[in-house]
Amino acid sequence: MDELVLELLSEEMPASIIDKISFDVKNTVCKSLKKNNFTFSNYSSIYSPRRITFVIEGLKLDKSILNKQIKGPRTDAPSIAVEGFLRSNNLSKKDLEIKKIDKGEFFFANLTSSSSNELELLKNTLKESLQKIPWDKSMVWGSEKLRWIRPLKSIMCIYKSKLLEFNIGKINSVDYTYGHRVHFPKKIKILSFKQYTNDLLKHSVMVDHLSRESKIIEEVINLLKNKKLSFVPDKKLLKEVVGLVEWPNVLLGSFDSSYLKLPKEVLISSMEIKQKYFPLKKSNKIDISNNFIIVSNIKAEDNGKQVIKGNERVLNARLADAKFFWDLDCKETIENKFLKLKGLVFHAKLGTVYLKVLRMQKIGKLLSSLFNLQEDEVLDLDRAIRLCKTDLVSSMVIEFPDLQGVMGYHYSNLSGENTNVSMSILEQYKPTGPKDSLPEKNISKILSLIEKIDTLVGFFSIDELPSSSKDPYALRRSTIGMIRILLEGDYQVNLKELFYASLKIYADSLPDENKFKNNSDLIVENLSNFVSERLVFFLKDVVGLNVNVLNAIDLQSDNLNVINNVKKARFLDQYLKTKRGESLIQIYRRIANILNTEERKFGKFYSSSFSEKLAKKNEEIELLKSLENIKFEKDHNYESFLESIVDIKEPLDVFFDNLKINDENNEIRLNRLKILSHVRKVFAGVADMSKIIKGA
Repeated sequence: MDELVLELLSEEMPASIIDKISFDVKNTVCKSLKKNNFTFSNYSSIYSPRRITFVIEGLKLDKSILNKQIKGPRTDAPSIAVEGFLRSNNLSKKDLEIKKIDKGEFFFANLTSSSSNELELLKNTLKESLQKIPWDKSMVWGSEKLRWIRPLKSIMCIYKSKLLEFNIGKINSVDYTYGHRVHFPKKIKILSFKQYTNDLLKHSVMVDHLSRESKIIEEVINLLKNKKLSFVPDKKLLKEVVGLVEWPNVLLGSFDSSYLKLPKEVLISSMEIKQKYFPLKKSNKIDISNNFIIVSNIKAEDNGKQVIKGNERVLNARLADAKFFWDLDCKETIENKFLKLKGLVFHAKLGTVYLKVLRMQKIGKLLSSLFNLQEDEVLDLDRAIRLCKTDLVSSMVIEFPDLQGVMGYHYSNLSGENTNVSMSILEQYKPTGPKDSLPEKNISKILSLIEKIDTLVGFFSIDELPSSSKDPYALRRSTIGMIRILLEGDYQVNLKELFYASLKIYADSLPDENKFKNNSDLIVENLSNFVSERLVFFLKDVVGLNVNVLNAIDLQSDNLNVINNVKKARFLDQYLKTKRGESLIQIYRRIANILNTEERKFGKFYSSSFSEKLAKKNEEIELLKSLENIKFEKDHNYESFLESIVDIKEPLDVFFDNLKINDENNEIRLNRLKILSHVRKVFAGVADMSKIIKGA
């Protein structure tokens, strides 16, 4: 059987990213195999905390491709280019020959059997690919030069039921693996993938991550039978726990019921974030129970009694700390917390959180007027802004950073604030990702919008911009969140104007040494370009609009009004899929082809200022009349505008069929080209149709 089984055994890998690591390793190896002319019928991967394993079925070398001559770099090319050619094709210098062709002298090589030994090529492919894994983070250990996510201990590689020998650094491939580190830390000889999974299962290793997930869920269900408890696992936590254990054993623990008086988010965070336990709810599936699920990596002889006892002791200690911090915070007024923000730095160049809140209040007044908020809404928004960051100085948030906003909500309720204010504080950071829900209440949406605008403008003003690989302040996520809120709330905002206003507020609040290095126009330009890029990404990848349509639209028109520009993009995307839309493209393509040909020929761009006096033919007169009937876009009525453009198709066809554009009279020729240029300019009122034509 042409089966390759590869296991990479290391120290425990980070559970939260092991799924991505497994994908990256599999993807890198498979790409290398294809590049080196290996074919295979199927492949899959599985993982555990210590192992990344994948099997490739039907693996063989396509030798028909190899008996060919391939061209390399020029003979005068840099040596590094020649070395790269040799390395990528598993050749040596003696395999090269020089040939002269039309473009000069080049190196050539014949890929014959001498350079295409299947096993050698497979060994080299695996060896090279495993050293090219694109790690986000990696490490070296001892004297080993190999980089891996955690110290690599063993490489098991079986091909056609035999050991495939190769090495990476000091690690030689082997034909055996090891069982569970505690229950069976001995060698297990491997011949096939089926035997590999079966024998590991016999020795307390469930290497298939999907099987471990099913086993955890099944054991919890069995454990909770006849108990009035409900298990609704957090998907992210379940995936992480699956990456923490090789031999999952589910146990039921409990904590002191007096801690149920704490906010439920504190209980959940203590269990899920700190300890990787699964909280349980009472039978009503609403109230938190004082029971929880532990998933252990060993099968204890006493049925886990000591494991349960130890975990209960740890959780009770955590909750005791949480209660102490909660009681401490409840003794302090929310206004006192607000004043403490003066000592909390937002960013060294942007001042304190206290200054950020004052800036947000000023932006809030601008938006209150722009959105015509009622008097009570204006007061609620201002109050919510004032209190929204007060939990950052609380003992609870210092201990549980993931609860910022949540604890602010509870402190607000304790202080007697109304629901609008408290909910706005709770939802101010939403959405936290592309799939997260948006704030529900209008005031909550506006507060979240203000928070994101102040953050974006601030970091762009000090040149702390996202790079291609890093975004430490999550500005991309904030921008997508801002776009989603604007669309959901149908908020008509000219973002460029708002950016300028926010910059002025920043300038008034910062000391002289922190004034902006760049002028406001450049900052707003950079920020507008960034928001436009994120808007294109959102509309293409999330909404599903045609990228050519998005490239054709000026998304920064109307001073970067997201609502109007998205409305235009959505309408144009749908309209171009209709028969009338196809006619619109045909009109533009015919005009563009003629103008492009003539403009290239004479090296000039024809203006749209034609002369009606020179348009004497009936065909010209009728076309000009139809142009007068075009209903130029007003109040964002794109349908009426595009429909009126399509209506010129008939007189335009007659114009083309009966008249010669390149008339012998040069004056008439130029005028007809200018008429066509005028029509092209009309199209530009909604989009740059040339970009849609090119992408079609």
